[in-house]
Amino acid sequence: MNPDELRYKRDQQRARDESFMTFDALRPRYDHRTSMTLTMTAYGPELHAFSPVYGTSAFIGEGALLLGDPQAALSRSVMMTDERRAYLIKRWAYWQEDERRRSDDPDRIVARSLGTE
Repeated sequence: MNPDELRYKRDQQRARDESFMTFDALRPRYDHRTSMTLTMTAYGPELHAFSPVYGTSAFIGEGALLLGDPQAALSRSVMMTDERRAYLIKRWAYWQEDERRRSDDPDRIVARSLGTE
């Protein structure tokens, strides 16, 4: 088949908000370092999976408390080493505890760093 005809046929199948690219054009999206996939249930949001470049920060405490234990979601997360999963579980728990302490004492001054770890 003629490559131009094939390209035309492929482009006609593309949805309005969809774009096609070759595998050599794919690259990590580091702007997704705070991305996670959630599932909405009758009881509220539940963690499903994390972006492979996910990183915690001082601003996740409230969300970490709301979303609970990340272990099942991290086990479903792809392109992540076991060491990375263990690190994120540890940091997630740290920020949950930090948020609990902050919530218990509203007069406490908390120094927070900017950025991700």
